Amino acid sequence: MMETELFNRQYIISEKELALDGWKQFLFDNYHVYVHPNLDYVHQDGKHLSVAVLGYLFDYRNTEYTNEDIVKGLSESVDVEDLMRQLDQYCGHFIVLCKDAAGVKIIPDACAQRILYYKDSFDVFASQVKLIEHFFPLEDVVDPEARAFFNSSVYKYRLYTISNKTWKQGIFRLMANSYLDVTARKVVRFFPVRPIQRQALQDVVEQVIPMFKGYIEAIAKRYKKVAIPVTAGFDSRMVFAASLGLKECTYFIYKHPSFKENHPDLVIPKKLTELVGKSFQVFRYSTEIDPVLKEVYKNSVDYARDRTAAMILSGNGTYFKDAIMLNGNLGEIARSYYNYTENVSGRELAALMECRNYPYAVRELQAWYDTNRPLFKANHLNALDMLFWELDWGPSTAQSKQECWIASEVCSPFNSRIILTTLLSADAKYRVKESCRVFREVINHFAGKTIDLPVNPTGKHKIIAMMKWLGIYLPYRKFRMNVR
Repeated sequence: MMETELFNRQYIISEKELALDGWKQFLFDNYHVYVHPNLDYVHQDGKHLSVAVLGYLFDYRNTEYTNEDIVKGLSESVDVEDLMRQLDQYCGHFIVLCKDAAGVKIIPDACAQRILYYKDSFDVFASQVKLIEHFFPLEDVVDPEARAFFNSSVYKYRLYTISNKTWKQGIFRLMANSYLDVTARKVVRFFPVRPIQRQALQDVVEQVIPMFKGYIEAIAKRYKKVAIPVTAGFDSRMVFAASLGLKECTYFIYKHPSFKENHPDLVIPKKLTELVGKSFQVFRYSTEIDPVLKEVYKNSVDYARDRTAAMILSGNGTYFKDAIMLNGNLGEIARSYYNYTENVSGRELAALMECRNYPYAVRELQAWYDTNRPLFKANHLNALDMLFWELDWGPSTAQSKQECWIASEVCSPFNSRIILTTLLSADAKYRVKESCRVFREVINHFAGKTIDLPVNPTGKHKIIAMMKWLGIYLPYRKFRMNVR
């Protein structure tokens, strides 16, 4: 097995030199940076900062800009704070290494999709724990309650986080909205720093439209083949609608083995694409996986899930090996997903995340809430929206991308701080998960007509929507979180 077949699109940064034949490498301060051949990087020195970006960025204002163009602009920042303000304007999946007079820092993308794990000794950093363990011996976490949680079926299924701690002793994960001050050996939260000002619905819609359209145009200019999975949900519909101006794009859905012919993800996207005159394809993938590929998949990704392996290796690896796939992941952060009262306990948070029976999870979630709630409140952010961003859907989708990157390139246009904060500035009543008027307005603008097709039409969603309309859903959910 060739070394480059393992850890596709991954990276490792170490004080020690490592044996990684065929990988790109460069020196950043005193650290050796190793980058898989399929992962882009740009290293640029400026007057005040040295900057290296692993991954890719897209600029909605300058859609023709390359990674090199963007990183050159970043390297001209006057300080780290200026650099981070600039990063807010981009979407993409990346980590940024920067060096100023005070030393080295590592900054993640908006939702930490380009995952970074690090040792508490701050001498090695990598995209997966398995990659660190490939070179350095690690021990399982000592705390028996932590072991029980990380070995649980719920964790292995959802793969969210409940803190920056991991299943290995002394190994931590860099969370969204924080950066690593490597030289000072500490984690620094950098968002939020100023209050999110509430805006009228139409103002939010008018701001989001050019951003979202610009990101997708920038991606399409850099990647010649673009594919978009279209489902019955809101988030993929937003990506689809914003892409309608592209000359070429493949719109599709996988017919999973469990899907019946009347499944909403098969029926509604077909109607949606017909409404705007676009072709739509239904792809099937083999459930028989090349054992060599599956072995690479398992050895390259922490907690690699069997339930996604066939779709990724047989599906993405067959249809989209040379394309970039744009999905709607992370749009859920702006859709008031939990729609839940602010005053919650760690036990209730754990119930929302389906891990209430694990004392470790309850304890860690309570600590996160107690530490961050005052900051969120002072900056006009809902703690439950931030929970979904930092601990739940953000980390979970990052795991999905790491799995997908083994076979093909996948990108989420929603992974932009300016997009998410602009959407979150709309009143929560316009961001209700099941109806989300702000998304509807943006979609209708791009489509040039009103789209009345249902969104994820299930009996459960209809009941929840009715309960919310009657004003009884929150009390009901509060009760359920404490009795089941």
